[in-house]
Amino acid sequence: MKRFTKNILSLTVTATLIHCGDTLRAESAAGNQTPANLVPERLPLVQRATHLIGLAIHDRQNHEIGRIDDLVINLGSGQVLGALAAPAHIYGDFHVFIPAGSFASAGGDQAILGGERTNLTAEPCITREVADSPDFSKKIAETYTRFGATPIWKEQDCPRGFTRFSRLSGFKIRNRAHENLGRAADLMVDLAAARIVFLVASLDGAGHNYYAAPPSALSLDPDDSALLLAVDKAAVARVAQNGDFIWAQMDNPNWVAATCHLYGQDPGFAPIAPASVSTAASENLFPKIEGSSATIRIAKPATFSDAELARNIMAAIVHEGLDAPFAKNQVQVTTRQGRITLRGQAASVDQKTRLRTLAEKVAGSANVDDQIQIPQ
Repeated sequence: MKRFTKNILSLTVTATLIHCGDTLRAESAAGNQTPANLVPERLPLVQRATHLIGLAIHDRQNHEIGRIDDLVINLGSGQVLGALAAPAHIYGDFHVFIPAGSFASAGGDQAILGGERTNLTAEPCITREVADSPDFSKKIAETYTRFGATPIWKEQDCPRGFTRFSRLSGFKIRNRAHENLGRAADLMVDLAAARIVFLVASLDGAGHNYYAAPPSALSLDPDDSALLLAVDKAAVARVAQNGDFIWAQMDNPNWVAATCHLYGQDPGFAPIAPASVSTAASENLFPKIEGSSATIRIAKPATFSDAELARNIMAAIVHEGLDAPFAKNQVQVTTRQGRITLRGQAASVDQKTRLRTLAEKVAGSANVDDQIQIPQ
């Protein structure tokens, strides 16, 4: 019943978002350029930035080597440049910068660093007080080179226009009519993909009535005192929801697409038709005893959300050293309604078999659709 109610609520809010879209599209024309297309298969991996802060960093051998203390972001481009990390067993303001794409996964209770690094203390020390300065910009570019990471900024030399996530949290938001649109509460980010999906704001500024906005719809006002959002306050008020609903919708492609359309932006994927909900899982939960009117309750097995499944399978893949084809985008993992789908091309039969085995350990053999191809 809860799942049914949630689906109805989701459809209702999605319809409301689309209805409000025409009002907002005209105003958003003055905003920034549309960011790169979203990839719906990665939505289950999207995390709240506030949940990433303090997350333990593990190497591929599952040894804890540090923790995430902050994120370095460029809100205008919708990019996460990387994380400010405190190495394990080092105290004081000693931080290192880790490019976002160097993380194989992040979520749950740990972030897993890809590559062969097992120690962060050898990296150059960076103060936590990040400033958009040529000096720090140069350090970011040099660190990308040290990690062998591909730069995500357009300039050929160094990134520009970045800040710390912790500075953004609580920032005022208004529109060009000087209407108060609340305060920034969180970011929804895909750390390994270096992507900011949405800024989430509290309309009343007190932790209630949340709404989401793509980063490209926001800009910094000239006096650096607030974020500007090209939207009418009444329209935002119509789609604002409680926080629990907003967080739960972040892996819902249709809700994400409707929210992007709300600001006149193309998410880059078509709406996904809802799959029929099977009642098989709930059948025979109370089977009758032959010759008796009594029933026996059979406990329903524990299940994971699609986001949890995605994080679990990626953690297992990295732990087993099988993340290379994912880094090269040769293999993709999709999770939907408790099922894991593997697509792409593996390097060998052994790699394909190992990937399927890991997926079956996470979701069960009946819930894995292996579509991986082997080169001829």
